[in-house]
Amino acid sequence: MDEVRNAFREQTLGQEGIKGKGQKAMERLLWYTNGRLDRNTGRTDLGAFERTFAELRERGPVGTTKSGLWMEFGPSAWNSTSYTPGNGRVNVVVADPSDAQTLYIGTPSSGVWKSSNYGQDWVPLFDDLAAVGVTGIAVDPMNSGVLYASTGDGFGGDTYSLGVVKSADGGATWTITGLSWSTHQVRTTRRLLMHPADPNMLFCAANNGLWRSTDGASSWERVAEGSFYDVEFKPDDPTIVHACGTAYFRSTDGGATFQSGAPGLPPDVQVERMHLAVSAADPQMVYALCGRSDNNGFRGLYRSTDGGLTFTTRSTTPNIFGYQQSGSDVGGQCWYDMALAVDPVDPDILYAGGINVWKSSNGGSTWQVKSFWYWPATNWGYTHADIHALEVINGSLFCGSDGGLYRSDTGANSWIDLSADLSIGQCYRLAVDLLNNDRVLVGTQDNGSDLLENGTRTHVLGSDGMEAIVDPSDDQILFACQQNGGIFRSLDGGQTFGPVSNSISEEAGWVMPYVMHPNDPLTLFAGYRNLWMTTDRGDTWAQFTFFNPQVPVTHLAISSSQPDIMVYGNRAWTRRSTDGGATWSFIGPGLPDLDITAVAIDPNDPAVIWVGLSGFLEGHKVYMSTDTGNTWVDRSSGLPNLPINTLALTGGNNGIYVGTDLGVWYTDDQLSTWQEFSGGLPRIMVTELELDTAEQTIYAATYGRGIWRSPFYTAPNSPPVAAIGHGITELCGPGTVSFNDLSQGAYPSWDWQFPGGIPTSSTDAAPVVAYAADGQYTATLTVGNAYGQDMISVPIDVTVMNAELEMQLVFDNYPGETSWSIHQANGGALVASGGPYAGSSAASSITVPICLPHGCYTLTMHDAFGDGMCCDVGNGNYVLMHVGQALLASGGDFDAEESTGFCLDLGVSVDDAAANVTIRTLSNDGLYAVELAPTFIGKARTIDLLGRELRTYRPENGRLLVDLRPHPAGCYMLLLGQNAVRLIRP
Repeated sequence: MDEVRNAFREQTLGQEGIKGKGQKAMERLLWYTNGRLDRNTGRTDLGAFERTFAELRERGPVGTTKSGLWMEFGPSAWNSTSYTPGNGRVNVVVADPSDAQTLYIGTPSSGVWKSSNYGQDWVPLFDDLAAVGVTGIAVDPMNSGVLYASTGDGFGGDTYSLGVVKSADGGATWTITGLSWSTHQVRTTRRLLMHPADPNMLFCAANNGLWRSTDGASSWERVAEGSFYDVEFKPDDPTIVHACGTAYFRSTDGGATFQSGAPGLPPDVQVERMHLAVSAADPQMVYALCGRSDNNGFRGLYRSTDGGLTFTTRSTTPNIFGYQQSGSDVGGQCWYDMALAVDPVDPDILYAGGINVWKSSNGGSTWQVKSFWYWPATNWGYTHADIHALEVINGSLFCGSDGGLYRSDTGANSWIDLSADLSIGQCYRLAVDLLNNDRVLVGTQDNGSDLLENGTRTHVLGSDGMEAIVDPSDDQILFACQQNGGIFRSLDGGQTFGPVSNSISEEAGWVMPYVMHPNDPLTLFAGYRNLWMTTDRGDTWAQFTFFNPQVPVTHLAISSSQPDIMVYGNRAWTRRSTDGGATWSFIGPGLPDLDITAVAIDPNDPAVIWVGLSGFLEGHKVYMSTDTGNTWVDRSSGLPNLPINTLALTGGNNGIYVGTDLGVWYTDDQLSTWQEFSGGLPRIMVTELELDTAEQTIYAATYGRGIWRSPFYTAPNSPPVAAIGHGITELCGPGTVSFNDLSQGAYPSWDWQFPGGIPTSSTDAAPVVAYAADGQYTATLTVGNAYGQDMISVPIDVTVMNAELEMQLVFDNYPGETSWSIHQANGGALVASGGPYAGSSAASSITVPICLPHGCYTLTMHDAFGDGMCCDVGNGNYVLMHVGQALLASGGDFDAEESTGFCLDLGVSVDDAAANVTIRTLSNDGLYAVELAPTFIGKARTIDLLGRELRTYRPENGRLLVDLRPHPAGCYMLLLGQNAVRLIRP
């Protein structure tokens, strides 16, 4: 993370803090990623997130009133007393082709929303997939109940992609299509485009290529390589397709093949990103909007009048990607915000977006600013900064930005905000007014701080909103915070705010923690690099600690019952004071080597401290100390493998709520396990929890769905409901199945029965059972409480597969840096993975069995530090063996990663679609004769399993000779149009 931050600062030297230069977007991405990294590997285990997401979806919605009655809090419409108000980011907007009144939008972390009345009201369609972002949407023009969405946040990186999903019932349910990716692959999508007359043909522009489907998304082919942002059909001839990433691509065969480049466009190395637009009024016209690679400002607007064969420059000034309304500033953030639309009736009318919206009425030769990012923008009209989508629909211009969705019916001369019903706020923190339970102050990404009060919402502070405090003794005194530690104070109930932290000289993190003294509301502590203290509500500040670390404070807590006990820390360490800050000592022995993301001190017992941990290390989520941090007990059993973002303690019976990336969980000393406490709450990241103990109400800030609240968990007054969860039952060789208790309302006591397994019974909370053979087994759990017992038996279908492969690993001195993954050939799905091996000893070795069906794959070895497994800090190596047959891959001396292609079934294989291809083996070392059908037209290509092209052929009379002898042994693909032939170089 430090390397990324430093590289950004080098590139933007002298532009720190300037609006529109990308610093905030970069800092937000680092904040989001930091809490999900493994400290040893430097990687985020998105595969673990995906597996947990799938497990929770499989369980279905929480169905008991003991598991929360969450309701959205307050309206979404805003009043404003400050600049940059808005609701949240919109990545894409599309209309139903058969009903222009029906609109769909995609958001970065709460999926798809639908309006049936032209944007006046909205309903979410992704509540079960709320943690998934959407950047592309396509609607079947012949059946508007069929929807497609390309997942992932293609611009800001808030969420990664599962591929393309499809709904056949208007968005009520969604299924994965043939373009199915694991989040572990860190892919994302941008544009999704459907053929105007053939709804079975779709294109998906993604960061790993341009993909095409011709069968309704059942299967996909990558038709061009690179990172793509946009794709468009020629309006009168869909056999011609335009596409772009940093370069322009054109197809003349319906998108089966593409050629890159066109005269008149700038070189690829000068372009950070490109966007296209076409108009039905002049199908030969193609516009290309380009951002600069050196400073992310405006490179130029280019136009083709011959269908994309050649381009001419229309303009290179003003800087329409800058923040100034004159366009006179330098640079921008085109990698994040860029949009272009052309009028379908008049192709000389263009709209472009960066920070603001600009309009050209002469084909891009000159530009006029048409909206301004600072509210109120009386001269031009207001659209929130950072434009991601511009679309002309039914004669109106729609604008999707970091603040929501806007519409202009006047050619961008005036704007209507359509976001009032969109609860899409990406909230960081909140503060509950304990004197008025209908009053909450919340900080949000991009849209500042909002005061929700008695059914109204007022935007009270601009920029990015962070932690907030409402004085519990006088709720007219409020504190709000901007990014990186800018604290503001209001003495009049939020009507006005003024800065109070300008005298602090240190740097703070993106989301800075600060707290009010529980007995003295004049005193606050704030975490910059050190702790700082004020005793006059922020009028003056003094440095409170003097450790001078290199990283900012990330967590801070002070005991409400004994304020001399304080805990604070950063990514490197956590310290505790028991004498009001006079002396400090490290706490942490017994804690895993993971970042502490949240800390809380029991309100009744100051010796009891809880911490929540980052990352995806299974079973290490929440720890508890009963001796002010000298020793720790793991209290994670029963929690999903998700980062813990926030803790809230009830102050009785060790009751604790935790907020995770997929909802809320609760437990106390009277419960057998953690209870999922997300009833009514979308599957969404929860960034902070706060309790109103007087009203017995819990409040949640979510990153994508605004603020929610629920009554407290209530103790059971009826018998428990037994439930069982278990891990994967497809075992590679004789193996084990992990079981866990999912019961509701049960006391801590377990009676497990596993006939046919080892052990056959257990009293553990989460037993692990071994099975030696295929078969259907039964697992039984009996639990109880003061009101009775409940028992459940579930069938366990165990499949023990034959392990044809073995991964043999000898580690260097840092096993926690090593991991590996196996994907289907040519960028296909993840099929197996292992590591990082943080629990292994230096120079130790392991053998991992791997079960795969016959086919061709790519093994990739990863080293988080970038020095491989050999030979700087130890002599490690890896060997992938086909058991009893052959060596498939080996090595150890590499940098960050190394990839090798291999196949399990040696020999020639012809796909079903290529059954009319005849292959003759001419030698046993890789020489083949290929005979094609007489109707075959076009080129043939050979590629390796990493997708690298080896040679292009032009068959003569349906025949060609393929010679793999100059290449290393392994599997290769011969591509014949839509068909593929697998060939082996023995």
